[in-house]
Amino acid sequence: MNFFKDDTDITYGIESTIWQALEKAFEKNSKETFLVLNKFIRNVLSLSIKKGSIKHFEKYIIFFSSYYYITYVKAKENIQYRNLNKYVSELAAMQLKEILNYELRYKKADIQALNFDELRTQNLFIYKAYNGFSRLFYAIIKNGDTSTFEYTLNEFNQLDTLSYNNFHDLRTKVKFYPEDTPEFENQKRLYEVVSQYQNYKRHVITGIKYWNYFMYNVGRNELATTEIFADKLIIRADSEELLKDIIFLRNKGWDGYLEWGSWDFMERLSMKSYTPPNPRDWLTLGFFIDLIRDNRYYFNPEDFDTKQLQEVTYMYETLKDYAKYFKDHFEKWTSILKVNTTEELELRASRILSMFEQFKVKDITDKETQIANLPLSDERIGEFVGSVGKSWNQNSAIRKLFIKKENRIIDNESHIDKVGDKTFFASAKKMFIDGDYYQPIYNVSEIGGQTARWIDDNFIDAIISNDPAYATGETILQTINSCLAKLEEKGSKANLIIVPSEYSYKDESFLNDKDFIRKYDLEGFEAANEEMFLLGEFKDIPVYSCFSEQLQSKVVVTEFEKAFLMKYKQNVDWYNDELKVEVKLITPEEAKQIYDQNPESWKRRSGLQNLSEQNALVNIQNAVYLDIASFCSFEVIDKAAYVIGVIGNQIDN
Repeated sequence: MNFFKDDTDITYGIESTIWQALEKAFEKNSKETFLVLNKFIRNVLSLSIKKGSIKHFEKYIIFFSSYYYITYVKAKENIQYRNLNKYVSELAAMQLKEILNYELRYKKADIQALNFDELRTQNLFIYKAYNGFSRLFYAIIKNGDTSTFEYTLNEFNQLDTLSYNNFHDLRTKVKFYPEDTPEFENQKRLYEVVSQYQNYKRHVITGIKYWNYFMYNVGRNELATTEIFADKLIIRADSEELLKDIIFLRNKGWDGYLEWGSWDFMERLSMKSYTPPNPRDWLTLGFFIDLIRDNRYYFNPEDFDTKQLQEVTYMYETLKDYAKYFKDHFEKWTSILKVNTTEELELRASRILSMFEQFKVKDITDKETQIANLPLSDERIGEFVGSVGKSWNQNSAIRKLFIKKENRIIDNESHIDKVGDKTFFASAKKMFIDGDYYQPIYNVSEIGGQTARWIDDNFIDAIISNDPAYATGETILQTINSCLAKLEEKGSKANLIIVPSEYSYKDESFLNDKDFIRKYDLEGFEAANEEMFLLGEFKDIPVYSCFSEQLQSKVVVTEFEKAFLMKYKQNVDWYNDELKVEVKLITPEEAKQIYDQNPESWKRRSGLQNLSEQNALVNIQNAVYLDIASFCSFEVIDKAAYVIGVIGNQIDN
């Protein structure tokens, strides 16, 4: 049998033969045949460890859990298999213990030489062996088998009792007595590698215990059975270590870790797609149950790094949901949670949630502090200016008409109306920085489009407020024709019609009128050069739409160049020399002024309560001022050159 990693595997398929032989031995209730097969499996595992063949080790280590679940089914159906089930199950647990205790010790030579590669290879075998134990526990819990559980847990608890792989002294030194020396860095690296033995052990118990609670939650195990398992499954970790484990395991559960992603509480029909229980959910459920149940914990947010704080913040929201769930199903959970009244449950849960809220506060304030201290990025601001300017330009209906008709002039001296606003944009600084905390805010460029529509509003307001001539009609067609007639009476000839935007699609009688030609049917019209707001021509007069609310139920019929003039300001620092787009930081002085206007509001945000003034000020400085505006005014040059039409019957909504 060849076990070397880089050679051809001539043992391929043997494990299938062993599976079949085992099933026959169990079927015949033959302990003798089983022991022969078990000896072969045991020898393969020992040889794979010596030769470093993880491929063979992982294939054969899972046989031990199969001893249990194959014979358990038979013993459940026929009492004559009970002795065999008990024997093979206990042998499986004992052999897993022996492999982990004796054959998978870290070698002293590797530890002394800091041979990290060899130690990490050893960890691969240790992980697979612990996974073998986890598979065995999973089957036992799923079956609610308390008798086999007692023996298996006793064997599991004997792991590392000889202290070959616990490294308690090294752990104490690394955790409590750090030094700034190369030797200490090596010891720290060493501990990160060799601590995996204890980590895997703890993770197996954690997963099994929390799966036990989940099995009760979905009604697969009885209360008494669940409590037997829960009372004996003790996770040997302090509060901080336990929380860091949960943070790690919530992310590893779907990554194949200890095969949790494939665990299920029921048999599924073949050829049917389904999603097994999410380890992230049942691990969090179990973790919260234990916190309430044990009623002793202490977490210090200062001991957790940025990513861990973020994970706890996510978990906090889930814990709030579970707190409500336990209250709503109090009778089901009172015994397991070890609370006698709903008031006691609420008190314990609120204390836990309050502590986790501090993680959220620290996560948010740490991130906001770093963002507040970062400079603005010229590149991000440039991208923002471009996107806002593009939206402004695309939505500039009236401005484009003045450009097309060439009846606007630059006026940088006179007072010109500012069309736009300086806005306090909360939490928007993250849009304008580089690095990990950069985050886009979608659709913010629409501010440019809104500014363009405000220009349209100003224009319509200016011409309506200048005592214009009016014409009326029951329909838009009648109204336009009335305006044309009145304009002709006033000695002007229409060369432009402006209608509300809804008439671009709502009034079929207008769009299909014999005198109206849609723009796509106009001679010489090219789609590539499409004018967005051009609808077509009515009696050879161009018809444009406008989104201004001031134009609702109205039309403007005009000899455009003769009637109106647009004045505007230019600045070489603005977008297209016309649109001012500035992003400015909130100074500490400005932040204090904003805070003093409504301090209580700033202390309550993101679902948090009673934030400090300093935290609130930092949050304010995560905002920016956005000053987005153009400067333009409209004048009526000749009142006789335009008519406002009022449509008597408004279009149905």
